[in-house]
Amino acid sequence: MQGIGLGLSITNDIEKAHGGTISIRTKEYEGTTFIIELHV
Repeated sequence: MQGIGLGLSITNDIEKAHGGTISIRTKEYEGTTFIIELHV
């Protein structure tokens, strides 16, 4: 099953609404980590 790619876009909108940040860390052959911080 394949997604339609809206998850990160929606997350970005929520992050911006709360003055937060999104950080992305990628390690080759290990994967990618998304760190989402919300300031509420």
